[in-house]
Amino acid sequence: MHRVWFPQQKEWDYLPLRWGLGYYSDEEIRGILKEGNLIFGNGEFPICKKLYTTRKSPLKGEYYVVQGSKFKASALEPRIEFRVVSCCQLDLRNELVTTDGKTWATTKILDRNGRSFAELDLGNRGVTFENLRDELLRLYPKTTIDTPFFVSMLEPIADKGTR
Repeated sequence: MHRVWFPQQKEWDYLPLRWGLGYYSDEEIRGILKEGNLIFGNGEFPICKKLYTTRKSPLKGEYYVVQGSKFKASALEPRIEFRVVSCCQLDLRNELVTTDGKTWATTKILDRNGRSFAELDLGNRGVTFENLRDELLRLYPKTTIDTPFFVSMLEPIADKGTR
């Protein structure tokens, strides 16, 4: 099992990731956000399930989430584990994805349950592809808009998707 960092998820105590992996139900998330007075006036959540992660290299296999430095990383408690079930290449310039390097499609094929790919990648409602692109370029300062990125779909490991 490999280690993986999600520093941008720390702000929300990894709730979008945990929710996307099935560690929390919709009702539990509502309760947590309501307790923190974090639900919008119209009842909408400021976060959504995180189903994807985009990186400079493709992920493959099983992972557990860690925090800290490269040399002093420690697993989150309670532990978050997942497996990568599929991966595709992302073109930041044209907002296109491919699985074979030849046939390209818009990122709309990654949308789920009324949420855009960018929302499901960052775990924040209302973000756009431009927000995601800017965040990736910020997280990877040596990259450009022409650098290939890889989108990995995350799934819970059997019998470990609940607390």
